[in-house]
Amino acid sequence: MASTDQAPGAAGIAPVAGRFEFVVGRYAGPDRSISCDGLVLGAALDLTHWEGNNTPQEFRADTSTEIALLFVQSAAAETWRGAVAVNNHFDTDGILAVWTLLSPAEALARRDRIVAAAEVGDFEEWPSDPHAIRIDAALRALGEDSCDDASAYARALALLPGLIDDVDARSDLWGEHWTRLEEAERDLAAGRIRIERRGTTAIARHAPGIEEVPGPLLSREAREARRLLLAFESPGGGFSYRYERPRYAWAVTVRRPPIAAPDAAAMLARLGSPWGTRGAIGMTAIVATNEPVTMDPMDAAEALERAEAGL
Repeated sequence: MASTDQAPGAAGIAPVAGRFEFVVGRYAGPDRSISCDGLVLGAALDLTHWEGNNTPQEFRADTSTEIALLFVQSAAAETWRGAVAVNNHFDTDGILAVWTLLSPAEALARRDRIVAAAEVGDFEEWPSDPHAIRIDAALRALGEDSCDDASAYARALALLPGLIDDVDARSDLWGEHWTRLEEAERDLAAGRIRIERRGTTAIARHAPGIEEVPGPLLSREAREARRLLLAFESPGGGFSYRYERPRYAWAVTVRRPPIAAPDAAAMLARLGSPWGTRGAIGMTAIVATNEPVTMDPMDAAEALERAEAGL
C-alpha cells in the first residue's frame, strides 16, 4: 500500500501545472514555465537541485521531488496555477517532480515513497522501503524502452500513481534489475565483493570477473564515506581503480553535507602514470586508472589520499 503521510488538507490541493512539456534547449513557449529537476533555459521558476539553479531558498531540499512537494504546499503555488511544467531529461527524480506539480494531492499522499525513489534514482542510495528501488527500476525501464525522453514521460505519467501503489505487480519492469541486486548480495555474502574502510574512504574490492556492485548496495555498505574507491581485480593480476565522491555530491543538497570536487589535474600530477580521467565515468568520479596496476587497494587509497592532500 502507498504511504499515507498526507499533509492536512492535501486532498484539496489543486494542480499547480496545467500540463507538462519536454524541452530540448530553451523553453520559448507562451506560458509561464516551471523547470522541474533539469535546468531549462527560459523557465520562469526553478524547482531543481542541479548546480547553478535559482530555486527559491524556502523550497530548497536534496531532491527535486522534495522541492516540488514543498512548493505545492506553499502560498506561492497559488500564483503559479496553470503554469507549464518543463524538463529536459527523463529520470526518476524528474518524472516524480513533474508529477507532483500535476497531481499534488496524489503525490503528497505518497510522499515518503516517492522521495525515497528519487533518492535511489539520483543518488543511488539504499532506501528504508525496498519498494523505492522497484519504483526507480520500473521508471528506468520505461525510459530505456521508449523511443525518446518525451515518450518516456508520456508513458510514465499515464501509469502513475498506480505504478507506485502496486509496483510489486510490475516485475516485468523491475525484475531484471532486482535479479542483479540479488546476485550482488550473494557476491557480498561470499566475499567476492568486499567493502573495506580506510578512514573516510570506502573501498569496494571486486574479485576477477565480478560485475560492479550496484550503487544502492555500495551506499548501504559505505555509509558516511566521503570517498569511494572501486577496485576491480584483473584475472592476470593487479587492479583497475575508479575514485569518486559519494554519488549525491553532484547536486546542491541541504541535509546531505556538500562535498566539493578535488583538483583532479593536481592529483594526477602527483599520481603519475597510469592514472587519468579517461575511465572516471559518472558525475562524481574524480580519477581512474587507464590500465591495471599492481598496487593493493589499501595502498591505492593511501596514495589517493596523499595526492588530494598535496603530498
